[in-house]
Amino acid sequence: MKKSLCALLLLVSSSPILAAVIAKAPNSKLIIEQNEGQLVFKIEPNKDLAISTDAPWSVKISNVQNLAPATLSLSRKDFDATIPGFKIPLAKNEEKLSGQDKSRTAGTKTKNPGRSSFTYQMKAFICTIDKKQCFKDVFDGKAEF
Repeated sequence: MKKSLCALLLLVSSSPILAAVIAKAPNSKLIIEQNEGQLVFKIEPNKDLAISTDAPWSVKISNVQNLAPATLSLSRKDFDATIPGFKIPLAKNEEKLSGQDKSRTAGTKTKNPGRSSFTYQMKAFICTIDKKQCFKDVFDGKAEF
């Protein structure tokens, strides 16, 4: 299946800690939010399609700047069907800035203080409503908050 990233849009809400990135793939769109001390990766399937919870979902982040994620990779066992997607906890600002917890800050950089960013790859699986045909959507991109 041809990977196609149709659009990348940065939205900033009135809350200073909430932002979302929307990326479209052939069968769904990805929304990434940073709120309440976590990153949330949420998939919204296109009309007349549904989420497949039995497939090997995953999310990987890298090139992290000014964030301290608890992990850089999640798999199907971490998938939260209520979102549907993933939650990655972040260290509190004091922990992130002090660099005390090296396991959560591994791979992070602080080139642009105050601006957070990372690259990501998320694999999502979408099916027709009757589940007779399923598709893999892959999202690759960079998120900035």
